Amino acid sequence: MTKRFQAKVGAPMAPPPDGEDENETEQVAEANLQAQAEAARQTRIAIGNQLLEVTLSNCELPESALKALRAQFENKPFKPADLTAAAKGYQDAIAEAHAGAEIVGPHRVSAMFDSHDQLQAAIDDLLDAPREKAQRI
Repeated sequence: MTKRFQAKVGAPMAPPPDGEDENETEQVAEANLQAQAEAARQTRIAIGNQLLEVTLSNCELPESALKALRAQFENKPFKPADLTAAAKGYQDAIAEAHAGAEIVGPHRVSAMFDSHDQLQAAIDDLLDAPREKAQRI
């Protein structure tokens, strides 16, 4: 019987003649593990770069903020939440800077009058007829 057949059947295999084969096997396994870890890291970086581009194209930030975010996250592994928080931080800072230029109108409309209401108020004033508080101009 060959060693391969014995291993499949469950018969014990003879131990390696010396410890060198075992060390080589461990080194090969560790090298494979490191190669897989680096491949996973490169995949994560590539996915992160795609996420970065999608996020930057949708967040409507000025070019200087886009460059800063690219410098911070491009070609580096990162958590998506970190990118979202950084983009939100830039958006909030820009919103605060432009808040003074925002036009603020009246907060509440208490009454609206049209031309009919104005004519009625003029006639009531002419005849000294009483008006409701809401109709006083």
